[in-house]
Amino acid sequence: MTAELAPDELENRLFREMLNLGRQGGGPEFDLVAVSKWADMSPRPQQLIAFVKDNEGRFGSGNITMQAIRFTLNAEGRRHAIELEKAERVAAPVRWLTSDTAQKLMNVGNFAVAALALAVAIAAYFKASQ
Repeated sequence: MTAELAPDELENRLFREMLNLGRQGGGPEFDLVAVSKWADMSPRPQQLIAFVKDNEGRFGSGNITMQAIRFTLNAEGRRHAIELEKAERVAAPVRWLTSDTAQKLMNVGNFAVAALALAVAIAAYFKASQ
């Protein structure tokens, strides 16, 4: 399971995951605990209840019982999820470029370029000295 997400990040992920599950034939009512597990998130139940209460009415309707925490996206909720998905597509490459893995790959690439430049310089030196 992943580390606990910030409230805004959790909310954005839930909207995007509900949209994705809806495209795959899920819904229209989503069990937020199941959506979270499917998306490899581990929010506390209080966070899911807060999500329902914060977004109920504008983006859909919620149903909180002792057995489940459910949310149904309305048209505005789907539009909001699509906007979040578009924003994520733009942000993902930037986030990857600033990640540790990307930095390490760039360092390896810089080393390779430097090594190639050194090899060319050495070859040029030996060719000039002959």
